[in-house]
Amino acid sequence: MEHRVNYNKLVFFAKQFPQRFAALTAKRNHAETVFSMIGNLFGHRVRCRKSDARENEVRCKLIMFNLHQMAVTGLAWSQ
Repeated sequence: MEHRVNYNKLVFFAKQFPQRFAALTAKRNHAETVFSMIGNLFGHRVRCRKSDARENEVRCKLIMFNLHQMAVTGLAWSQ
């Protein structure tokens, strides 16, 4: 029944504070979209075994994604 209580709290928050709820869900949707784009471009799997190596692999994917977005939008050559 824990999930029902959490859902009721979520519905209450959405009804009481619609602007805040919309802002929070917009941020979440944006983050999930970016994670999906990174996974589609560079693979959803993290291949390294050690935690430091996994963090480095994820950071590299983020850097490559940022460079990709700059290249697609033309920001890299606009200066």
